[in-house]
Amino acid sequence: MRLAADLHLHSRYSRAVSPAMILPAIARAARASGMDVLSTGDCLQPAWLAELERGLIETSPGLFSPTPDLDAAANRDLPENLRHPLRFALGTEVHCAPPGTPELGGIHHLLYFPSFAAARAMQRRLSPFGDLNEGRPRLRLDSRQLLQMVAEAGPGCRFAPAHVWNPFFSA
Repeated sequence: MRLAADLHLHSRYSRAVSPAMILPAIARAARASGMDVLSTGDCLQPAWLAELERGLIETSPGLFSPTPDLDAAANRDLPENLRHPLRFALGTEVHCAPPGTPELGGIHHLLYFPSFAAARAMQRRLSPFGDLNEGRPRLRLDSRQLLQMVAEAGPGCRFAPAHVWNPFFSA
């Protein structure tokens, strides 16, 4: 099966991101672009995670669909041929910057979670290491520590590089 996916995006809770990045607008743009699967982005940010929990329902392990209300808002004035199923994966980007890391240092990683419970558990685990109110939090951890935490979080939790070619924050 072929799917068009964007697994690295942000909500309005990340620095330098449009305040228009809300679930209905994201879903509408994804459908208009032919996307089938999107990351939610920023799923560890508390207010955004609460919005995601209200707007998405699990439809298969690790994938979520818009609620009927969200779907109706996203489809408003969208041509019928663009109203195809859309799925979301709970994901976020984090900035690993152990103490002493320069401002433009550290490495960005993507994290994915199979459930809201797994995302909430990781929120609790990571909160001592950074301000999760920022959509892309700067964590006082190195990449190995973060990878270990994700590995211990259980099945379905995933860890990936966020930028491979970026000269500042890439693996």
